[in-house]
This record gives sequence, C-alpha cells and structure tokens, in this order.
Amino acid sequence: MTRIPLLVGLVCARSVDHLNGRKATIRLKWPNDLYDQKGAKLGGILCEGVAQATSGSGFIVAGIGINCLTLPRPETVSDRMVSATGTDPEALREQILQEAQTVFGPINGYEDDDIFSAQLLPEIRSRQYYQPGAVVTWQGGAHPGSGEVLEIEDHTGILVVRLQSNGEVHRLMSEEISGLREC
Repeated sequence: MTRIPLLVGLVCARSVDHLNGRKATIRLKWPNDLYDQKGAKLGGILCEGVAQATSGSGFIVAGIGINCLTLPRPETVSDRMVSATGTDPEALREQILQEAQTVFGPINGYEDDDIFSAQLLPEIRSRQYYQPGAVVTWQGGAHPGSGEVLEIEDHTGILVVRLQSNGEVHRLMSEEISGLREC
C-alpha cells in the first residue's frame, strides 16, 4: 500500500499547483505530506486499506487535509504550517477529483507496475522533499534510526535509505521521516 499515499499526494500536489497557476512547486514528503517550496507543511494524506473477508476483495480510503485558507493561527499551530493561500476549497475538491481520474484512471489494478514506474514515479521523485543524499531520521516500524535517502523504489514506492550506524541498506514502508540535512 506504500504507493497509494504517494499517488494521492501526486494528485493533491498537481491540483494545488494547477489552481495556483504553477508547475511542480508542491513537494511530497514521503510517504504522505505536502510541503511548499519554502519547506512549510501544506497538508497531509492518510490511507487505510479495508479487506472484505468473504469476497477477498477490498478497497482503500484516502483522507486528504490541505490548508486552504489563511486564518489567524492559534498558538498551538506550528509556524511551519502554511495554506494554499486563496485556494477555494470547493475548487480544490473538484480539481482533486479531476486529477484523480488522470492519475488513477489508466491504472488497471494495484499491480500495474508499468504505469506507476514509468509514468508516475519519475514525477513523484522530482517532487520528493528529501532528495537522494538527504539525511533523515525515522520513527515507527521495527527499527527507528537515521540514514541517507537513496531512492524511492521502483514498483513499490518504498523509501530506500543507507543507515548511518553501519551503512546497511534499509527499506522504509510507512515510517514518519524528518530531515537532519537536506540535499
């Protein structure tokens, strides 16, 4: 399921850029956050898979939160949060639905590796907030740690890092990452 938040993130990033008349300015922080060019968080995505035990099929629900309005911030809200200033929430919702058809329409099931790897992953990589060479830390998963970003893996969307502690290559599936040094 690692690919789904990346694809939903791509849909959201393209939508905000489209409504603001820009190209590829919104960054994707693996696996599920949206950032502006200055490094401020714009929004996030949560995905949950639901399996149907009786039929063996299932579906994924994606929750999207994007800051659309500029309002006075309560003291509890980070200064690093921003909004897609002036973006009408209804227009954004419509653009996201339209862009979702563009991204997900050609995909024939979850296993359609050719479309993901050849057509969508290059754009996801170009929008990646932590580019290869950046040093990140992660929480969650079996082994919290830190390391250098190597790549987003073809076919899976898994983030591949080299551990700082021993140089081993580690694959992150859904951990929360933070940057120590951007590349």
